[in-house]
Amino acid sequence: MAKSTIDPKEIERFEKLADQWWDENGKYSLLHEINPLRIAYIKQHICRQFKLQDSKACPLKSLKLLDVGCGGGLISIPMARLGAQVTAIDAGASNINAAAAHAHAHQIEIEYLNTSSEKLAQTHKKFDVILALEIIEHVSNAKHFIDSLIPMLNKNGLLFISTINRTIKAGITAKLIAEYVLRWVPAGTHEYDKFVTPDELNSLLRAHGLKPRDYSGIVFKPLQNAWILDAHNLDVNYIGCFSRAT
Repeated sequence: MAKSTIDPKEIERFEKLADQWWDENGKYSLLHEINPLRIAYIKQHICRQFKLQDSKACPLKSLKLLDVGCGGGLISIPMARLGAQVTAIDAGASNINAAAAHAHAHQIEIEYLNTSSEKLAQTHKKFDVILALEIIEHVSNAKHFIDSLIPMLNKNGLLFISTINRTIKAGITAKLIAEYVLRWVPAGTHEYDKFVTPDELNSLLRAHGLKPRDYSGIVFKPLQNAWILDAHNLDVNYIGCFSRAT
């Protein structure tokens, strides 16, 4: 039997805020701020890998994409708008309901499932692209989580993971300041011990024959009051693109 990746405490925490997902000034305002960066990064690497024209209105039209830990659909809905055939999963039923309601209201077709990655893997479904954004630091076991994703990735597919580095700087900024001083995210959202370093992520993925194609930090610039991608700064938030070694 597959080992569960679900942490019940984490699911309960996010389900309590399920009605906040699409409030740009609410509890998830930070995700709304960085979403354009995430979308641009993902789109660029997908188009490069599959030789697609990113100037087209729906460049991802032929691709099957899985969004793991989709929350309220902040990434799955933009990916569907770019043309991808999207399946989105979340262990929280309230999150799935919020995402499905938003997609329905905007006439966007997405398959939303209230399930876990290990349960979906048992269906033997395959995807060209798998997104696991801001989720690995909330699962019960990072290794088991990665183990559940890889069987669902097509041979030439791409896996995207974004998370928080386990550094002193991240503990101060992403945990203490972001949660308790600036209130960018709800207090108690993160546990420092569950943050994942790039080296740890590389090791987990290397065991499955995957290697990093790129890493970029998601960095806040106070003077510009803006978020940017910075390949030289992975100290706090970062996103990576992975594929099978060739």
